[in-house]
Formats: sequence, structure tokens, C-alpha cells
Amino acid sequence: MSEYSLILLKSQSNEVFNLVKESELDPFNFSWSEEDSKYTSTKAGLSVPVSRLSYEDGCFYFQFDVHKGRHYAIFSPGSDKLFEEQYPGDWSGQLAYVRMWLRYLRREIEQADLWGELSKYQLPPGERLSNDIGNAPFSSGQVDAIAEGLGKVRFYLEAEFNLNEEQQKLVNEKLDYLLGAAKRQGRKDWLHTAIGVIFTLAIGLSCTPEQAKTLWNILKVAVSGIIQLLQ
Repeated sequence: MSEYSLILLKSQSNEVFNLVKESELDPFNFSWSEEDSKYTSTKAGLSVPVSRLSYEDGCFYFQFDVHKGRHYAIFSPGSDKLFEEQYPGDWSGQLAYVRMWLRYLRREIEQADLWGELSKYQLPPGERLSNDIGNAPFSSGQVDAIAEGLGKVRFYLEAEFNLNEEQQKLVNEKLDYLLGAAKRQGRKDWLHTAIGVIFTLAIGLSCTPEQAKTLWNILKVAVSGIIQLLQ
């Protein structure tokens, strides 16, 4: 390695390419850049360039740094934190950390953003929960009305989606649970249960925001005259 450039050799970058392919990530989503070393500079104090491999917009990356003349790894994401640094020392050790980084990267990019999904599906845009909902139990007649409404939700889901066996099981379990909850929970508690069930169905069936809104509208009609679900 030159004192004034610590960029990877072509043979080294090719080894990294092969690791990306082995990880089953698309190499086209990665790009190389040159960054200032965090730990190495010239005798005159000038920065020394090192190689960085970035994924898509660059939020996640692996920097092939050098510390005291030996290979040093700086990468994001890490095993259990956003940024991690390791001191492998030699090139084979550096490659081992590249393999780990690619596993961490796949873990993060394949995760659903559940909080983001919640903001899309929890309630239709512009609507909010009523603050006047009490927690009195439902009467038997009201439970029957809720059961009818949940039947309409089930019919809509079966008509809108080509449900596979696993999805049908999810729909049946969640709607049956929500009906059972109406028989034992107060109105406010049941409402929060309903929020969770609709959210779970929307995520599990990959509903669009419009489809999720339809679910809420069916549910709202089902309980109209019983409780003011939304205002």
C-alpha cells in the first residue's frame, strides 16, 4: 500500500464483488467511492484516500480503512448498532467482516418498516378517534351487529384479494378474535383491539392505503349507532 493512497487493488475489489454476489444482493445497487481515512494521514498531515463501498443512497456502507498500516473496518449497519468499527488487521480478516456486513445489510433492507406502516394504515387520512368513547360492554344485539360487520370485512378481503391458504387463515383468526373480544371487552378496549387487528391484516395482506381505508369504513359502518368510532 502506498503511503499516499490506500485504495483497494483491483483483485481485492473483485473479491468483494464475489462476496456481494454470494450474498444474493444485486451488485448494481452498490457503488465505490474514495473517502478520507479516519486513522491514517501523510507525514505532512494530509488526508489519505481509502475505498468505500456504499449501498444505494450511501446510508449503509463499508469503508476499507487502514490503522497503523493494517486493515481496519468501518461499516454501517453493524451487528446491533448503526455504526461499527473492527480491527481485522489483515486482508482475509477484512473480507470476513465484509461477509458479516452483507448479512447485517440484508437484515436491515429486508425488514418492513412497521412504524411507517402503522402511520399509513392505523387510521384513514384526516380522521381521528373520538375522545367520548366509554368502556361499557356491548349488548348481545350490538355484538350481533359487529359480527355482521366483520362478516362484510371478511367478504371484502376474500373478494379483493386472491387469498392463499396462509392468508385465509390469518383473516379468519384475526376476525374471529375480534368478534370474541367484542363479547368480553368494553367499547374503548375493543376499539384499540380493532386498531391492532386492522393494522395486522393490512400488513399481512400488503394492503394499499386505499384498501386499508376501505377496511376502516366497513368497520365504521358496522358499529355506527353503537359507538362513534371515528369523528
